[in-house]
Amino acid sequence: MLRTIYRTACKVLATAASVGLLALPAAAEGTANQLSRPEKLGGWQLLFDGHSADQWRNYQQDKVSSGWTVKDGALVREGQKAGDLITKKKYKYFELSLEYKISTGGNSGLMFHVTEKNPQPWNSGPEIQIQDNVGGHDPQKSGWLYQLYQPPKARGEQTPLDATRPAGEWNQLFLRIAPNQCEVSMNGQLYYRFTLGNQEWQELVAKSKFAKYDGFGAAGQGHICLQDHGNLVSFRNIKVRPLAEDGSAPQPIDGKLSLKGELAFPKLKWDGWQPIDDNGTVRKLRLLELTYPAGEPQRLFALGQQGTIYTFENRPDVEKSNLFLDLQDKVSQWPDSGANEQGLLGLALHPKFTENGEFFVYYTLAKDHRSVVSRFRVSSDNPNRADRDSEEVILELPQPFQNHNGGSIEFGPDGYLYISFGDGGFRNDPQAAGQDRNQLLGSIIRIDVDSKADGKAYGIPADNPFVNTAGARPEVYAYGLRNP
Repeated sequence: MLRTIYRTACKVLATAASVGLLALPAAAEGTANQLSRPEKLGGWQLLFDGHSADQWRNYQQDKVSSGWTVKDGALVREGQKAGDLITKKKYKYFELSLEYKISTGGNSGLMFHVTEKNPQPWNSGPEIQIQDNVGGHDPQKSGWLYQLYQPPKARGEQTPLDATRPAGEWNQLFLRIAPNQCEVSMNGQLYYRFTLGNQEWQELVAKSKFAKYDGFGAAGQGHICLQDHGNLVSFRNIKVRPLAEDGSAPQPIDGKLSLKGELAFPKLKWDGWQPIDDNGTVRKLRLLELTYPAGEPQRLFALGQQGTIYTFENRPDVEKSNLFLDLQDKVSQWPDSGANEQGLLGLALHPKFTENGEFFVYYTLAKDHRSVVSRFRVSSDNPNRADRDSEEVILELPQPFQNHNGGSIEFGPDGYLYISFGDGGFRNDPQAAGQDRNQLLGSIIRIDVDSKADGKAYGIPADNPFVNTAGARPEVYAYGLRNP
C-alpha cells in the first residue's frame, strides 16, 4: 500500500503548535452530551442528555435528591446530603465513558456492579477513585481502582503514572467491563487491565478493606454509581455501551460495499524468496509499500520489511520480479522478539529517479536498533539492481525502545523528503518525546536531500515552521505524533 505521509503531514501542520498525544474531551468541540452517528451505530447510549437526570436515582431511593442539579449541561453534586446516584438500569458487560470536573481538594468516585443489599454502594461495587490529585487527601489517586489496581510507574519515574488534568478542568475517564478483560483509561492513557473474579482479583480483594463485605465485586451485574463524597463535582458526556456475553461490541456499520478483493499479480514470484525453507519452516514475507517512479507507472517497486526491495512490471500477468536491493543482513528482522515494528520500513524514489537513479530508505539497524535514513543509487550496469555500496547515510536516530519507530518516508510535491519518527515506544510516551520539539522523536520532519548545510547531509527548507524557533529542531514539520 502506498502511504501518503505528505498529506498526513499537511493535515497535522495546521495544529502542530498545540497538538498533543491525549484526545481532548469531545465537549471541547461543542458536542457535549451528544452521540455522533458512528457512536449510535456502535451501540453507545447517553446516560445524561445535559437537561435531565431521568436515567438516575439515589441509592436505595426512587428519585434524585435536590443536592444534584443540572447546570450548564453538566450533572452537578453541589448541595448538602446529595447522596450517591445510581443508574435506573443494571449493566453486566459494558463500556462507559464520562467526563468529570472535580473541585479543589475534592473527592468522588465511579462504581460498577452495585447492588442495593448493603448500607453503602461501595460495599458491593468496586470504586474507581475520582479526586483532585494535587489538593486531595486520599492516597488512592484519581483513576485507581480503590485499593486494588493502579497505573504502573513510567520508566525512570518513582510514582505511578498520573494523566489527570488539574482541579477545575474536565477529565475523561473510560471503563470497560468484559468477561475476557476489563480496563481503565484516563484522558486517553491506559492505566491498567484486570479480570473480574480471577485469582489475582480475589487475592487483592482479600487484602483490602472490602474483604469483610460478602459478595464485593462478585454480583456479575448491577448499577453504575456516581459517588457523593461531600465535595463539588460535575459530570457530563456520560455514555454507556452494553457489550455482548462474549465482550464484543457492535460495529458501526450500516451498509456493505459491493467490492471483492482479488490478487493484483496472481502469477508473480518474488526473486530469491521461497515460502518454505529447507527445514520445512514457513518463511514470512511482509510487504509494506508499493510505489513507482514519477512518470513511469509501468514499473513498480515493492518493499519487504525483512530488508528487500523488488521491482517488476506493472502487468496483471507479470510473473517475474527482480531483487533490487537486499539488506537482510543489516536490518532488524521483524519476526524476532520485540522487533515487530522494526526492519526495512520506508522507501521513497527521488522525483527525478529516472534521471539520477537515487532512492531513499528508512531501516532499523540490527546491531543497536537505531533508525537510519540512507540514499542509494541504481547500479550503473543494471537498472534492475541497486548499488548496495552506494549507500550514503543521511540521518541516524537512536531509539529508546523497539516499537513506535515510525518509518514512513515520502517526497512531497515540493520536492522535499518527509520522514516520520514515532515517539520512541513503550506505554504512554514515557520520555514525553511527542511534545519535545528539541528532538526528532514523535515528529514528521521535512528536509532537502538535494543540498547540504551546517555539516549535515541535507538542507533545511527555509519555510519549515520552526526554522527560527528557539528550543526546536528546524527539521520538524509536525510534532505530537504517536507512531506515524
